Amino acid sequence: MNSGPTGSVAPIEIDGEYYWDGGVVSNTPLSRLARQRLPDTLAFQVDLWTAPGGFPKNLPEAMTRAKEITNSSRTTYNTDAYRERIHWYAALARFLDQVPDELKRGEDAEYLISVASRAVHHLVNLVYRPTSTESASKEAEFSRQSIEDRWLAGYRDTVYALRHPEVLERAPDCDAGIFVFDFDTAKDGG
Repeated sequence: MNSGPTGSVAPIEIDGEYYWDGGVVSNTPLSRLARQRLPDTLAFQVDLWTAPGGFPKNLPEAMTRAKEITNSSRTTYNTDAYRERIHWYAALARFLDQVPDELKRGEDAEYLISVASRAVHHLVNLVYRPTSTESASKEAEFSRQSIEDRWLAGYRDTVYALRHPEVLERAPDCDAGIFVFDFDTAKDGG
């Protein structure tokens, strides 16, 4: 694989279309998911950076911690924006239930009705926690061992999350909205 000037992986061409690692656009493309107004949805968001961590003892560790905090903060920001959008869709659906039918005509009303959603979204946040020290350039480290370590960690975290029935079950008293699940497998013993 060729690397670009910033160390990112070069695009791959498939049938005349170019594809990059999703991290080139956004590590957490939740805004695209929210705009699609899907029916009941279970989404997993994997954060390769963890905000909590030890106090850095030297400059390389400080650089790594700064990147971890910056990237993890972006995930939190995107989660909050996703939550707000889904909440807005659900609130709009509840509000439209109270609006008389004669006011639900016309282009604006049709648009609002099309945006309103009664879907329930379950968002599971999985945070990668390395088992060994990684450098500030870990996002460009694609060795076989590094990739296998991350796959295994992701698999374990996903299995752990799916052992919690609330992740898969729609709450009986919920007609629409979003539930965000954050599991800390390190603290929870997963």
